[in-house]
Amino acid sequence: MIHRKKTLIFMFFLLILFIPSLLNSLDKKNKSQQKRKIPSKIAKIFDEEILTRETKTEIPINIIRIIYLPAQENNIYPVFIMEAKNSDIGFVESSKDKKMLFANLNIYARFYKMENKNIAGTYKEINIPYQAEEKKEGYNPEEKNFYTFGYTLAPGAYVILIAFSSEDLNRIGTALAEFSLPDTSQQKLDTTTIFFVKSIEELSAPEKILKLEKNCFTYGNLKFEPKKENVFSPSENLDIFYFVVGSATNPQTGKIELEINYSLKKGEETITRFPPQSLDIPIISQPIPLISEGKNLEPGDYSLSIDILDKISKNSIKKDIPFQVK
Repeated sequence: MIHRKKTLIFMFFLLILFIPSLLNSLDKKNKSQQKRKIPSKIAKIFDEEILTRETKTEIPINIIRIIYLPAQENNIYPVFIMEAKNSDIGFVESSKDKKMLFANLNIYARFYKMENKNIAGTYKEINIPYQAEEKKEGYNPEEKNFYTFGYTLAPGAYVILIAFSSEDLNRIGTALAEFSLPDTSQQKLDTTTIFFVKSIEELSAPEKILKLEKNCFTYGNLKFEPKKENVFSPSENLDIFYFVVGSATNPQTGKIELEINYSLKKGEETITRFPPQSLDIPIISQPIPLISEGKNLEPGDYSLSIDILDKISKNSIKKDIPFQVK
């Protein structure tokens, strides 16, 4: 197994340095965007849909996943991942360059706070303008891409309504999701969302504006291209990313002490156990080879088992993430 401790420490300190300034910048941008109220037509649609839970499909969009990551001052940074086809984004020929297609959209979102499983009122609203370009050559209208944005929120239960709209508001598609964000300040051992990544890119500076991104998302000064599905070829690694939260601190060193064990399972049978890893930082970026008895895994359904022990508090948790080899 490949070890990344030095890389992890480097990434961790980058996040510590950049996330506070990122969140402060985003907060200022968010407040500015909140002053630009969403159009009355969109607001009316949201008012109706929070009651009926029936969404508009003129621009078919689906929220396929919500990834949450830690943020400053016990807040959480959820990343909303949506899927849409090229043809639904509304690409048209560019008047400036006949070889290009372009599209202009506005993305609106409204967050509702939940209390005792009931809507407690509107929490926040945001507006994200989006412009896209595609080369006409090779353009596939049926191709699906995912689109993402992140927004810092306090722990709690929420409902989000998202609208993709043409600039003239004649074409509108909406999506709705309920989600909960944990209070990571509690001494309860857990992880943030564990997700597989195709690539991680280090940026020269953190992103300072709230924007829609295509097939990736930015967190601090790191840009992630997550795996859309947990499907791998036999020669790939499982490249995972997550944080461990709620771990105790050694009063003498001021550090955490974690032991993490990874194993691959086929059904209930453990087919590969990897050596335990000891870590004193909560950020995990780990490649795991798809091997059993020295050979690549055969096509089929498997799961990655993660056993995490807090050696100070003696608390432990277990996570199982299913995946396929094709």
